[in-house]
Order: sequence, then C-alpha cells, then structure tokens
Amino acid sequence: MTKAQLLLVVQLLIFVLAGCSVNQEDIAPKNNQTNLSVSRNQNIDNTIDSGEHSKSSQPNSMIENGISNLELTLPKGWNLNTENQFGTSLADENGINLGSVVTYPYTDDFSFNMYKPNHSEITHEEEIDTSIGSGKLYTLDADNGTAASGLTGTHDVYFAVIPIQDKIIFVLEFTKHDKEASTKKQFISLLDGLRLKK
Repeated sequence: MTKAQLLLVVQLLIFVLAGCSVNQEDIAPKNNQTNLSVSRNQNIDNTIDSGEHSKSSQPNSMIENGISNLELTLPKGWNLNTENQFGTSLADENGINLGSVVTYPYTDDFSFNMYKPNHSEITHEEEIDTSIGSGKLYTLDADNGTAASGLTGTHDVYFAVIPIQDKIIFVLEFTKHDKEASTKKQFISLLDGLRLKK
C-alpha cells in the first residue's frame, strides 16, 4: 500500500469514527426549530433558593421566537448563551454547561423519542405542571461519553417538554452529570421560574 493510499484510509477512518460522536442537535431537523434569542453575554442576577424566589428576583431572560416569549429565572451568576440559531445553552456561575433550551413549532404528534440524545435511555416519564402549561418530565440514563472517548458509566439527564397549544413546544434539558436527587429538584425549581411574556 502506498503512502497516499494509507493516508486516504486513515482520513476515511477518522471521518467514520467522528460520526459516532455527532451531537444530537447537529442531526435534529433544524428547519423545524424556532430560533431562541438572548443577548450575547447576558448576565442573570436572579436567585432561586430552595425553590423560593427572592423578593428582589425578576425574570429577565427572554426567549423571543416570534410566536411567544419565555422568561426563565436563573440562580445568581448563571446565564444563557446563544450557541447558534437553534438554541441556547445554560451555564452556571463557573461557566459549566448544565443544559439547553430549544423550541420547536407546535405539532399534536410531537414525539420526544425522535429528539432524545443518542446513547441514552428513558428511565422515568412523569406529567408536570408549570406556570406556562402542563408537559412531561423525562429522566434519561445517558452514557458519560462515546465509546471512542473511553469514558465509562452513566448519569441522569432531565428533559422537560412543554407544549403551548397551537404555538410552540419548549424542550428544556438539565444535567450535572450525576445521579443525585438534588439535581432533579434543582431542575424542577428552574421550571417553577418559567413565565410566558404577554
């Protein structure tokens, strides 16, 4: 085998293996998603303490998508960062990515199974009621990494799917890469801070 042929085989192998680590957002039907916009480097100075909002807390993170607006009250120091035209990531005060918010056009037959991340399994599904509407809360058991990464073990990832009749579907994701009950409680606390702007 010549050096050129060997190089071609190596490049093909890298291309194929890289496909195993594709992010779910990269393969989602992007033309059906509604843009989520927040200002760049937007800082959130709101607090959530054990599910109770402080008296000085005001929701100020808006998701504007032309169909409806979502306000999300975050703990002090946390922020939303616009990743791309399809969603926003949620980071804590240390800049660690904890999740995301993505919107989809409303459809009666929306199936979370079509959008759940690769290498994960739904372990629990429950009905939830939020201030913006009822939906479903999914607990997923997700791999800590792809097979190629060498990381082993799993962690819980939480997804809230909240449809707004005939308008939009909000999908919120949250994880701290653990299996602690306190992580789920914190996510539910965040969901309690959701508001639709009129």
